[in-house]
Amino acid sequence: MATEYDREFGVFLNNLMYAKEKAKYIFDHGFPVIDNFYSDSLADTPLALCAQKAHLVTNKATTVVDWPDLDEETMDKVKKKIDTGWNIHLK
Repeated sequence: MATEYDREFGVFLNNLMYAKEKAKYIFDHGFPVIDNFYSDSLADTPLALCAQKAHLVTNKATTVVDWPDLDEETMDKVKKKIDTGWNIHLK
């Protein structure tokens, strides 16, 4: 999934540059449930919440660990950034 760009007019056709926009796109377009999600960035938390199981890739891609649990305050911030009506998987 990537941002669409119109080269002729020099404009973005959608905004899929950040995890929250990608998560919204997943739900708005009826993607199937993500079984396993892998990322090297905690900025992808909205996408991690779309998955049944999320994994964080660390140490220059040599280690894979479970996605860290988020404290309640952080989780509230993430949920406010995405549409709270979505059926997201919460740990």
